[in-house]
Amino acid sequence: MLGFHDSYMIQQMLNDVDFRPFTICLYNITIFIASIPDNNNYEGFAASFTYKYKQKQSVIWQKIEGGLFSISIFQNGEMVKQFQDITASSVWNQTQLLRNCDGIDLFGINHPLVQFKFKERYERLFSKTCTLDDWNNKRIMQYMFKLYLKKHVPGDDELWYRILNRWYNQKSTIIEIKSFIRDFYNDNHEINMRELRAWRVMLEAIGCKNITPFERDVSDMEFWSRAKDPKGDIETISNLFSNGFLNTTLNSTIRNDEFENCKDTANVFWYSLCESLDANPNGSSGKIRILSIVAENFTYEELMKNLQV
Repeated sequence: MLGFHDSYMIQQMLNDVDFRPFTICLYNITIFIASIPDNNNYEGFAASFTYKYKQKQSVIWQKIEGGLFSISIFQNGEMVKQFQDITASSVWNQTQLLRNCDGIDLFGINHPLVQFKFKERYERLFSKTCTLDDWNNKRIMQYMFKLYLKKHVPGDDELWYRILNRWYNQKSTIIEIKSFIRDFYNDNHEINMRELRAWRVMLEAIGCKNITPFERDVSDMEFWSRAKDPKGDIETISNLFSNGFLNTTLNSTIRNDEFENCKDTANVFWYSLCESLDANPNGSSGKIRILSIVAENFTYEELMKNLQV
């Protein structure tokens, strides 16, 4: 006995199977849904049913592949005819069969159960969160956009993916959220709290961390890190803030008592930056992240001279 009579054993064997074929009924025809893909363009979808072709009982095999709708007719295990076209209706017109039926219905794509299975499979394959390693997977990131941002922001998933890639490819792992998302909106748009909350939820879902070193009553600036280990970025932002370099709404002056009598803010900046470099626990890679925050605003000679490197 192999255990196939045991419902518990059957369920255990099916636990890791992400798709189980099923049947639907249309026009008094039982259609066997053999494959549902994990995408939104139906590429890889396959279904079949039995029907007579040239007076012989045949298997009608339908699939979507390479952007084409295909119908293959089998008799006694051999393919006797094949049709292809760019739509379900046009390919069924070629067969001269079931002329009173809609081709898209015969494929089964629009059936409520099939649509439900599409949605169920898609959501099951994609988690509601992802890691930084998934950022290169465009399909996962587009799903994240649809899950968290599509209802709240203008633009589309292509624009979102380009903006995210820009952050992924830049040297600094730190962004200020409002500056970062500005390209998503026109110049006159004022980001409301609902939109901002959606961005925060999305950033957390894709593996980012809020590293803002102050409360919102101090400033509405908000810093986020995409580093796998954000400890170095947290240290960097905290040091820059505590030494008065971050130009926030209520923190535009120097707070550190050590600089109380200092009038040369340029010297304060270089001192603060050196302190941040020395305090960073991540070695050279951490120092590179700090320098990348400000390097665009200074020449190579200035950095060499003032940091004494």
